[in-house]
Amino acid sequence: MKVRLQGAEELNRVVKNMKDVSVLMPQMRLFLNFLDSMLEEQVRRSRYSYFIVLMTVVPNRSVHFQNFKMNLLTLEIYGVLAERMKSRCKPHLRTLCNSLLRHASHPKIVVRIENYRAVKKLMLAARPNAVLAHMFDHVGDKRSLVRESILNIVMYALLTFPSNEFDLKAIAASVVPTLVDPKRRVRQGSQECVAILAAYMGPTKAAPLIRYETFKLFRQGEKTHKKAKSYYPNPKC
Repeated sequence: MKVRLQGAEELNRVVKNMKDVSVLMPQMRLFLNFLDSMLEEQVRRSRYSYFIVLMTVVPNRSVHFQNFKMNLLTLEIYGVLAERMKSRCKPHLRTLCNSLLRHASHPKIVVRIENYRAVKKLMLAARPNAVLAHMFDHVGDKRSLVRESILNIVMYALLTFPSNEFDLKAIAASVVPTLVDPKRRVRQGSQECVAILAAYMGPTKAAPLIRYETFKLFRQGEKTHKKAKSYYPNPKC
């Protein structure tokens, strides 16, 4: 693990000292896949180390620190790449968004802060609306932490960038269905998102749009309910 940490530090230093990323562009897809595999492995190692801590009397603090350090170094590389590539990152936007979304709900606040820094740099490079469009691809994820993280990123973007950078109607159409999410934290995040959208759009535009999206949502629920009843008819008394 110590060798891996030293390698990550060296890679971080090389990327930061690289003034022009043009030499890396032909192999950027493979490099991003490599970084993504590093993050994925750190997620697995973190879960394993927490399990070890629960099973032992003395926690292995060095393992926690190294996992935490590897996460920070990798996220810093993502931020530097987004900042240096600028508009050239658009072909790799989906890969970048998927990787950053994975750590948006990390238990350590410092990792989440570094993750949001990288997200902000990506939004500056590729426009926030394009980044949110890729984030919304995961709004139907079965994990509530992912859905909550997406809403937090939406709120962060809306409060960071001017409203003319967004397609507010499209964002509202993606956010309103989460108002009836089964998880309380997701519903709370959705209500906060809707409040920010309403403040941006004004009452004349926000109320009809949210009402229409809510109406579509309930109509869809009614159709699902009728379909379920057709499969399970009422028993004879």
